[in-house]
Parts: sequence; C-alpha cells; structure tokens
Amino acid sequence: MAAVTEVLQSGWIGLGPKTKQFEDDFLNYLECVHSHYAVGLNSNTAGLHIALDLLGVEAGDEVCTVALTFVSTNHVILYKNARPVFVDVDKTGNMCPQDLARKVTAKTKAIIVVHLSGYTAQMEQINALATENQIGVIEDCAHATGAYYANGKRVGNSDNICVFSFQAVKNLPIGDGGMLVSPNQVFCDKAKKLRWLGIDKDTYKRSKGAYSWEYRVAEVGYKYHMTDINAAIGIEQLKYLEEDNQKRAKIAYQYSYQLTNTPGVELYPYQDMKRSSFHFYPILVENRAALIEHFRAHQIYVGVHYRRNDQYDTYEKADLPCTDYIDKRTLTLPMHVLLEEEEVQFVIDTLRKGW
Repeated sequence: MAAVTEVLQSGWIGLGPKTKQFEDDFLNYLECVHSHYAVGLNSNTAGLHIALDLLGVEAGDEVCTVALTFVSTNHVILYKNARPVFVDVDKTGNMCPQDLARKVTAKTKAIIVVHLSGYTAQMEQINALATENQIGVIEDCAHATGAYYANGKRVGNSDNICVFSFQAVKNLPIGDGGMLVSPNQVFCDKAKKLRWLGIDKDTYKRSKGAYSWEYRVAEVGYKYHMTDINAAIGIEQLKYLEEDNQKRAKIAYQYSYQLTNTPGVELYPYQDMKRSSFHFYPILVENRAALIEHFRAHQIYVGVHYRRNDQYDTYEKADLPCTDYIDKRTLTLPMHVLLEEEEVQFVIDTLRKGW
C-alpha cells in the first residue's frame, strides 16, 4: 500500500520508472539479469500474443500447443489467424515430446509449451526438436513463477521466449499483469514498441528534459503495457515470492504424503517435486462430479484445471488419449498461502470420506 501511495504521489502512474525497476528486479530474481531482457505487460495473454508476432507467425501458419490449458494460451493463435495443432500431454499434464515430433510439419512456425500447475515440461527434448526443425519456442509460464527446470535453472532463464502472469491468483499477484523474458535483445526491443501501439518512444521517455510531442510509429502495435501502479505492487510482492512458494510446497507435500496409495486417488507422477512452483495441486479421481458435491457440502471449494480446449466450439477436435484421460479425472485441491495445516488436513480427511 505504501508503494502504491508513493507512485500516486509521484504524479506518474502509467508506464514509467517503476515498470523498468520491476523488469530489472524480476530478471535478478530469475538469475539472468546480465543475459536476458524483460518487458512488463498488462497480462500473460498480451505477452503470448506479442511472442507470436516476434516469431513471425502469420495467417495459415501452424502452432503446436496443448489443449489442457486456459483458453488464452490458444486464443492468441487465433488472433493471428493461425491454426492450433494440439499435441497430447504426458502424465504430468505437460506437452509430450514424442507426440510433438509426430505433429510438427513444414507449416509449423512455433511451439507453445505450458508448464501446467507449475511443474515444468520436458524442455530438453522439446528444445532439441525445435532446434532440429528451426522452430521458435514460447513458454507459457503463467503457473511457473519461481519454478525450476530439470537442469536447475529458474523458469525464464532459457533461450526461449518466456511469458509470465501476475494475475490476482497467481504466485506473484499484482492485480493483473505479465512479463515477457528473452535473451534476444532485438525481440525485447520490438516487444517494447509493440506493447505501446508501435510507438518508438513511450511517454515517460519523451517527458525527460523538454517534453517532446513527436514520435514515430513504424508498425501497428497494441496497448499492452504495464503501469507503474502494478509494477510497484510487483516490486514488493517479489520480496515475498520465495516464502510464499515455500508455503505452497509445504501444503503440496502434506497432500502428497497423506494421499499416496489412497484408494480412488491418483497422484500426478512428478519425478522431482522441488521443480514445481505449485500454482495448484491437481489429483485424478474417477467420480469427480460426486466428489465435488461432497466437498461443497463441507464448504470446501475445489476446481477443474482445465477442460480440454479442443472440445470448445472455437477449436478443431483432436485425438488426444492422455489429455482425454486427465480431462475426465483432474481435480485441483485448495492451494493458497493462507491455508493452515489443519485446514489442509480437513481437506484430506474430507476427501477420504467421500468414497
């Protein structure tokens, strides 16, 4: 609240110095401040849209993606009048490299990988396939702020275009906002123009010294920029991210320890749980609808993340066996930093009584 008050009293609340500070602080958190560049945005969706622009995706191109995600991941492909090609997932809910290899064609212009629930996809295999076929990779990191790759680096510290979400329920919430991160300076310089309608100099830069009303518009862009109000919140929230993610991990370990070998409950086969940011905690159950009603009767509110996108009218239907298996069974248990240990235990006990 103090940080927001400071911004309001400064007289500069739009895209300005706090956004730049948040971009730098976020890169420092990712441990790539000297090798990568960051672009503050108003949403993850905006970042994914811009990322497709950066990779030159045009009408008629194909983009390999997953159906098990929030629709914004795939809506941005339709924004470009491109075709989403749905790739099946592995048992963690993340993109299956083997099925990806089958779906790549000469028309494939990009791959969008989603780190579902905060557990990272098999990026080593996906990156190798992309490099072999000269295809750009976009990582949708909406759930993965603070997560790690299998190689031990933080998510975002990669050679790909990585896009984060700071929406109100994410691990680093600022109300709403996003960040595009890449080691490619040319990409990020262009992204900074695209986020502000294609204008070559934002208003804050033109306000330094004698205000200049002149600017160039070399291309069509979007109104996707972050504001200094949101950035100020982000700067402060970033200080608590590690502590908050540790709380999430503690809850996840409590669920995993007590639900292992529970009849009727299948846990996701995470090989290294320390990699996850635990944005949410999914399980697989057979009688989901009845179990949801059982939880509601005890004032426990669970979720379904996500319904497979290819079943919506907006998209083409696809044959995705593992996606279908998860889609029919996935259930996300309560996961947020205000949960107390006894409340988590109540969820576990209620689940066990639901059979």
